[in-house]
Amino acid sequence: MCNPQTMRSALPLFVLLLVGCASSPPVAPLQFTAFQSQGSNPAVMDASAEAISVLAVDGLNFLPSAGGLTELDTSALELLDHAHDRGLRAELMVGNFSGELEDFDERLAHDTLSNLPARAAAVSDLADLVNDQGWDGISIDLESLAPRDAELLTAFATELRAALGAERSISIALMVGGEGVDLPALVPVIDRFILMAYDEHGPWEDVPGPIGSLDWQRAGVEALLESVPADKVELGVAGYGYGWGPSGDGQLSVARAEELAPEAEFDDDAGEWTATLADGTELWWSDIQSFRLRVALAREYGLGGVALWSLEQGDPVTRADLR
Repeated sequence: MCNPQTMRSALPLFVLLLVGCASSPPVAPLQFTAFQSQGSNPAVMDASAEAISVLAVDGLNFLPSAGGLTELDTSALELLDHAHDRGLRAELMVGNFSGELEDFDERLAHDTLSNLPARAAAVSDLADLVNDQGWDGISIDLESLAPRDAELLTAFATELRAALGAERSISIALMVGGEGVDLPALVPVIDRFILMAYDEHGPWEDVPGPIGSLDWQRAGVEALLESVPADKVELGVAGYGYGWGPSGDGQLSVARAEELAPEAEFDDDAGEWTATLADGTELWWSDIQSFRLRVALAREYGLGGVALWSLEQGDPVTRADLR
């Protein structure tokens, strides 16, 4: 038989436990921007669709000598339609990647942004594409900028905001330690600042190293938060790897890296996988385990979300991975 006094003394503890449980709701997943390149299979997004908040489609680029924008591939529209079929927002990316250089070109960006008619035409063309094709916003991906571009970039973003209206989103991709950006001036017109916390090391260097080590990313986040509210920042994470050597020189998908190095080791300090192959090739890559560590980093700093470059190269992401 139960002792009534024991029941009375146990009751407050039981009530406190219930109250404690009630005051600790499940942690909501972070916002997640997923990048996917035109020309890739739209079905790639399916494995991550439940987790994706925004699909950013790469996309358009400026043309040389202030010549407007490249033509949008029809495959980008397939990605747009597929994203909308799954209830996802979709942003169209615009950048300054040069096919001739096979890299981002500061002069290409400057020539367009500094030429008032060319800049106005780019803004108008982007607004027309958004309105005519049903994009939910624009993702600005102008990289390798110089200090001379900062004021011009702010003008471009401000004019784009006026053309799109408040109902369309504008995100911007930022290089860690990059120049040519006036962050305080951009805060009022940009919805999401995506810190591209990857390419710390790559095949352009002789010495191999992590794609984006945790300490390097942490420093990048702290520097960005000096000018941008945390809830507007998304931590960009690599979903790929690099190889230095004959077996994997260049960029590698996660699947390819795992195929080359099934016995790889996880570097806890960097938060990435690494391996040295029999022929001396050294690999580093960032997979879903790496991604979860970056989610924890984003939560530590109260960031608004995370982003992944890119869906076609990385592991699928679930809602559980964003908690």
